[in-house]
Amino acid sequence: EYEPEYLNQFYRLMGDKLDLTMPDAGERKLIDELLQLLAASNTDYTIFFRKLASYRIGEPNHELRDLVLDRSAFDKWSQDYSATLMKRNMDQQTRAQRLNAINPKYVLRNYMAQIAIEKAEQRDYREIDNLLAILQSPFDEHPGSEHYAGFPPDWAAKISVSCSS
Repeated sequence: EYEPEYLNQFYRLMGDKLDLTMPDAGERKLIDELLQLLAASNTDYTIFFRKLASYRIGEPNHELRDLVLDRSAFDKWSQDYSATLMKRNMDQQTRAQRLNAINPKYVLRNYMAQIAIEKAEQRDYREIDNLLAILQSPFDEHPGSEHYAGFPPDWAAKISVSCSS
């Protein structure tokens, strides 16, 4: 059966984000189930994928589980994911390093840009400098900057930053 190259590429990229190499049909199903679960929960993908590095095979993984609404569906997905990872026989530290190298901790979010714009309009460019420093190495830890990797504040749901901002 022919599959368009973009679909193969999509599954390879998503496989990388989950530390699955060359996803087969079973792993593609795992990817699809996770994406459906995250979308239904309106989960923050960046935070979820970054926290995946701390995923422990066969353990409850409450930190990830708490990011989705359908906990029983997550438990089922987690069992399948654990079974898939066990086949690879890779130690936790190596897997965590691989995941942290592909899943950024920091991404530019609209609210961050909005804050930087507002401060720059007042001739305070420190926020731009902070964001630039962090976003130049988004996979690295930046002590003192963890707030840039957290959930957006509630007020941020109301803003939209346009190209003309």
